[in-house]
Amino acid sequence: MILAGSVVPLAAVRGRRHCHAGWLAALLGSAFGIAALASLSLWCAAGMVLARRLKTPRQWRVLNVMLGVLLAASIVPMWRE
Repeated sequence: MILAGSVVPLAAVRGRRHCHAGWLAALLGSAFGIAALASLSLWCAAGMVLARRLKTPRQWRVLNVMLGVLLAASIVPMWRE
């Protein structure tokens, strides 16, 4: 909602006389909320599938190491900029 609130003044300044800031904030907030809900649902479903398939502590450790490596690798492109 913070991002949606920060975009409203920018849209209002661009010269649109009929721009309703509250309506725009609600629309943007709803769009972000729906995207967050979809993302959260996907992560929860993936977690449930992993919880059913991974039984031993070794399997969980391998998964955690793999996810840690992927997380670290996702930061490398930001360093290159």
